[in-house]
Amino acid sequence: MAKNNGNARTLQAGWYHIKASATELESTVNIRLAQESSLVPLVETSGDWLPNLRYRGYFFTTGGVLHTEGLKTADVERFPAWQVRLRTALREARKKRPAAMLSLLFSSTQTLSDYHQSGCHQRDVLASLSALSVTREQQDSLLIVDGAQPERLNPAMTSDATRRYIIVSFDDICLHPAAPAAIAQAAHRNGFPPILYSQHVGASGECVVKPEFDPVFFATYDFIGPAVFFREDLYQTLLATPCKLSALSLYQMVAKQISAGETPVRIDEFLVMSGRQATVLSEVSTHYQTMKTEASDTAALRQWHYPVTDAPLVSVIVPTYNGLNVLRPCIESLLTATSYPNTEIIVIDNNSDDKDTLNYLSSVATRGVRVIRYPYPFNYSAINNFAASKANGDVLCLLNNDVEVIEPDWLNKMVCWARLSDVGAVGAKLLYGSGRIQHAGVVVGMGNAAGHLHRLEEHEQTHHGHRISQNQMMTAVTAACLVVERTKFDKVGGLDEKHLAVAYNDIDLCLKLNQCGYQTLYCADAVLYHHESVSRGDDLSDDKIKRYMRELRYFQKNWRVKQLKDRTVSKHWDRHMERVPKLTAPVDAFTCSVEKLSS
Repeated sequence: MAKNNGNARTLQAGWYHIKASATELESTVNIRLAQESSLVPLVETSGDWLPNLRYRGYFFTTGGVLHTEGLKTADVERFPAWQVRLRTALREARKKRPAAMLSLLFSSTQTLSDYHQSGCHQRDVLASLSALSVTREQQDSLLIVDGAQPERLNPAMTSDATRRYIIVSFDDICLHPAAPAAIAQAAHRNGFPPILYSQHVGASGECVVKPEFDPVFFATYDFIGPAVFFREDLYQTLLATPCKLSALSLYQMVAKQISAGETPVRIDEFLVMSGRQATVLSEVSTHYQTMKTEASDTAALRQWHYPVTDAPLVSVIVPTYNGLNVLRPCIESLLTATSYPNTEIIVIDNNSDDKDTLNYLSSVATRGVRVIRYPYPFNYSAINNFAASKANGDVLCLLNNDVEVIEPDWLNKMVCWARLSDVGAVGAKLLYGSGRIQHAGVVVGMGNAAGHLHRLEEHEQTHHGHRISQNQMMTAVTAACLVVERTKFDKVGGLDEKHLAVAYNDIDLCLKLNQCGYQTLYCADAVLYHHESVSRGDDLSDDKIKRYMRELRYFQKNWRVKQLKDRTVSKHWDRHMERVPKLTAPVDAFTCSVEKLSS
């Protein structure tokens, strides 16, 4: 139950600093509202954790600054527009009604289940399709083939085979009436690619949301599914040898085009409804020649096989400042619970003054751990760059001191990916101590900055198309556990210690590597605990807020973050929400209204 410290005052228009902190995932939360210039508290409250994770996932972990104009609007440049509840609460505070403010911040009746079931985050995913009108020419651009008779093409309809697309149905495909228009527009916009695919809706109305094409993800799971459209001339070529079509053969047809250098193009609209189940996959060739997949315990999934080959020296860099309670488990798990055979552990000490921590550093130095002193003000980027310059390894692993090993082969898995010629940064799946997701890849642009996709979700969840459990390309990953080859790290100048001393330096590193042609990869197979920011504390404490805002503005401007559309997410997701919503669509909006080729 929330309580008020009794110091609420009328708030005038201007800039205000919002700070929220919680020491544990389900602990009491402290909220502080102050003028940015003086940081003198105007409102201080505390209460039980807010069950609305959409609100908590950002406000409690990110904090922020907002500008008020009569407390009716918040400046989206400095504080994103998703804080509707906060703005309402501030409006109540201005009316000198702190009790009302607290009831809005800490609802005793609303649960997370209530929030999701209420549809607060639900949107009409078919709205943009409903606005499309279909011309006769567009109507002819999309045809359905009966999968039981794939060779029965209507000769009268093949004169424009390079501009028409085919979808295969096993009596399990229904199309949205606007699908032909959406297909025609996307095909024209992308130069009539051989393969298009769209989002789709399951038989019960659940929305299946897909990223832009990802060959790593596709090698272990057919995330494209039934909503795949083949250009007609390609379809005829693929069927030159008579065959019986199946979901597996369609998957193999797509894989064949990928191996030939083609990239399927995503249409971010829900054009198809289908109850088709995920197929049992076979091995498909990828351009990752050293990486192979094998059958897994789940029929529709394959898993990566990690070869035991030569093991290059990996320098594991662990910055620390005191924090023995997290540092000890981190180092001990590296020494005793990590199976990789060739590591160099470097603890870089940034002015620790705790006696027990210093004694521990002295003791691990006798066990093969290199302890390097960095006697300068805290600058995460500079600390890691300094350590990298002293490291001997061909591969670098940046590791927070509050990370703890769970599975012994985590490092081998990450190194296998990092050594591939077109892969840059590799990140791990990181869990809170409760077992919920802390990191499963970073989406750039989220909250007009960057955010952790799937944060606080159960890490064993299979919804969202197995995106938590499968390796895939991401725009960025966190440096709490990041593996990269030294040559690639050096090529982009390492971490930006001038402009991004503490915040967003890892995201900046990934974007620089991406810019050089290297892919960023989320390795879901490598799982560790991350007891987030325990050592250094809240990044938005009073003495750090100005630095944080300066770094945020630099990051936003340098990468044009507010305009960036991350390839891994959909326009149908809330841009400011880390937890992925379960979207639905009305099944009666889909009909088999397009002429079948086999009829």
